[in-house]
Amino acid sequence: MRRGARMCCLVMDLPCPKPLPLYRPRDPRASDLWRLLDQHFETFRQVYDERYQAKYGFWRPVLDRSVAAFLKCGDLAEGFARVRCPDCHSRRAGIRRLFLQAALYVSLLPP
Repeated sequence: MRRGARMCCLVMDLPCPKPLPLYRPRDPRASDLWRLLDQHFETFRQVYDERYQAKYGFWRPVLDRSVAAFLKCGDLAEGFARVRCPDCHSRRAGIRRLFLQAALYVSLLPP
């Protein structure tokens, strides 16, 4: 039996959770951290070598990627996914099922 087929059968046996009564959309732009990075990260990046490199070392490229991803997170213009539970058609239950499936895949990977 293929590993993928076995995983699919295990995922299908998971119970469908009851959806939460109210969905509250996330507003990342309301957070202090989002506003701080949005307003000051480019300036920080420009002065890093001169002011901080001697003490903290070279600029790591992962910082640019991480901040860019954080600033895009929650922005509907960047795209979104709709996941729906095949049993009860709840969107929240589908998301949970997706995470459970991902956790199962990770648990079956060899060490």
